[in-house]
Amino acid sequence: MTTPIDRIRPAVATRRTVGEAAARFGLRVLDGADRAAGVEVWSVASDDRTVADGDLFVALPGARAHGASFVPSAVARGATAVLTDEEGAALLDAGTAEVPVLVAEDPRALLGPLAAWVYGSPAERLTTFGVTGTNGKTTTTYLVDHAMRALGWKGGLVGTVEMRSGDRVLPSRLTTPEAADLQALLAAMREDGVSTLAMEVSSHALALHRVDGLVFDVAGFTNLSQDHLDFHGDLQAYFDAKATLFTPEHSRRGVVVVDDAWGERMAAAARVPVATLRVDPSGGSTDGTDVAPADWTVVDVAPLEDGGTAFAVRHRDGRQVRTATSLPGPFNVANAALAVAMVLEAGTDARDLEAALDGAGGLGPAVPGRMEVVSTPPHAPRVVVDFAHNPDALALALDALRPTTLGRLAVVFGATGDRDRGKRPTMGAVAVDGADVVVVTDDDPHGEDPAAIRAEVLPGALAARDAA
Repeated sequence: MTTPIDRIRPAVATRRTVGEAAARFGLRVLDGADRAAGVEVWSVASDDRTVADGDLFVALPGARAHGASFVPSAVARGATAVLTDEEGAALLDAGTAEVPVLVAEDPRALLGPLAAWVYGSPAERLTTFGVTGTNGKTTTTYLVDHAMRALGWKGGLVGTVEMRSGDRVLPSRLTTPEAADLQALLAAMREDGVSTLAMEVSSHALALHRVDGLVFDVAGFTNLSQDHLDFHGDLQAYFDAKATLFTPEHSRRGVVVVDDAWGERMAAAARVPVATLRVDPSGGSTDGTDVAPADWTVVDVAPLEDGGTAFAVRHRDGRQVRTATSLPGPFNVANAALAVAMVLEAGTDARDLEAALDGAGGLGPAVPGRMEVVSTPPHAPRVVVDFAHNPDALALALDALRPTTLGRLAVVFGATGDRDRGKRPTMGAVAVDGADVVVVTDDDPHGEDPAAIRAEVLPGALAARDAA
């Protein structure tokens, strides 16, 4: 038997029947429909290792095996019913299921709405924020959560590093949890008294229906650059996946940073009302060409002695919030400004937000692994940890540290395995261009040979060194 994996669940269950599920979602019930109609389910799982008593186990097609192959394991753990597709149903016709079986054309697309229904639509009682983009998702999510807590709300957070339900910190296995796990988590958050949710929304999550069944009150877009092309194929497909967050199926309104062409395209592609945010007054223009005014603009930017930055976010109608962030670098001003604009677009009064942030000392949450300072002079060198996993993120981190580094700037980095290989030599070149000392080591190699990954990073680094 496989090892169980813990899953966050609400303590109080909403009981549904197989018959109700079939009627509500137009599902076919295999043999014995009358007998199956009254069977109850009160939670949902798509991983047999997480199944517990009362689960509806959703058996999905996978890269290596069909989830229907794991139905016996799920039933042994307590599943009372199964949902699958026609292929899975054919596998189960051999009598491998001992519980009622529901059949849908695309159970993956149904998983989120179905789980939301089983758990009583918990997101409808939360004010929800979703952040997507290549870089800055984690930091912006923490900044939104920080702002809402400063306003007096009890916050929930879901992201790459961890999940939080109020003051309860929970482990995170994916940037965005699978749909069934996400809805169970939201129901548990409601039981904890959480009233707001700040969440990272990855392109994988959007493409794989993990956030289906959740409509964010405000969605935010940070930026887009080369990443995850191993999954999406090209930048256009990567963009298209992220753009689905700004549709009525996933959000009610949005805030988009329009400092470059990808941001402008995202704002134009959105199918929900979108407020634009410009952090760079030039709008990314290098030839002095005038750029269209944005709804929100970052103004009065001023460096602080502690390495942070004071700034204001001003709307074209005159509303503004003056605050500061202790997180270093211009890119963190962009992240903080986006967080401010998202909270304001959710309906918060600008004066209330400014007062709350002033009382909280500005926007300065501790974001694990994001420009995180782990030691400082004089007793140790300054050491900063950052999750720079693509060329743009690495360049931004080094650019932020260079002006405040008195001596040599050293970077120790690696590339992740089983991910876009094309960015590896570019990361090597970026490291050499931005630092005085470069150490190429291992990130998480996943299933790849670490030495082979390093060998793909080094040519870019050596070419940049030789060209210097």
